Amino acid sequence: MSGLYKEAGLHTLWQASCWEEGVRIAIPVWKERVSPVFDVAKQLLVIDIEDSTEVARALTTLTEDQLTDRAQYVADLGVEILICGAISRSLELILEARAVGVIPHVCGTTEAILRAFLCGRINDEGFLMPGCKLRRRDGQSHSDKNRNQLKARSGSMRIAITSQGTDLTSQSEERSDQDART
Repeated sequence: MSGLYKEAGLHTLWQASCWEEGVRIAIPVWKERVSPVFDVAKQLLVIDIEDSTEVARALTTLTEDQLTDRAQYVADLGVEILICGAISRSLELILEARAVGVIPHVCGTTEAILRAFLCGRINDEGFLMPGCKLRRRDGQSHSDKNRNQLKARSGSMRIAITSQGTDLTSQSEERSDQDART
C-alpha cells in the first residue's frame, strides 16, 4: 500500500480509492493544532470518513514512547493515513511497514487540515511546515534530492586520501583505485 502511495502521490491515490469505501485517518493534536513532532505527540485525533464526510471521531492518548510501539498502536487503531507535522524517518518507515500511509510536514489547526484533506487541498503551500516546501513540490525529501544530485554528478569517480600525521598540512600519499577497494 505505501509503495503505491509514494509512486502515485498519497493523497491522489487516497482520493481515487476511498470515497466509496471510507477511510480512517489520524492527526496528532497539540492545542487544537497539528502536533509539531509526531514522535513525541501526546494526543491523536482519529477520524472516520465515508463518502467524503466525517462520520465519527475520537481523541486518544499516545503513551507509547518506543517508535515500534507507537507505530503498532496507530496500526491497531485501524488508521490508514496519518497526517502529521515532523516525523522521524525511522518512525515513518515503521508506520509504512504496518500499512499506514503518512502525509508529513503539515501544519495548521486540526479542523483546517481535515477540511483541506477532504477537499483535496492538503498539499497547498499554506499547510506546509516552514522549510518543507521542497519535499512537497517534487515528492522527495531534502536528503533524497541531495543524494540523487550527488549520484548524478559523481558518475564513477572514486577518491581516496590517506595522510601521515595529525593535521591537514601533513604529507599525504596518493592511492590507486585498486588500493581504495581493499
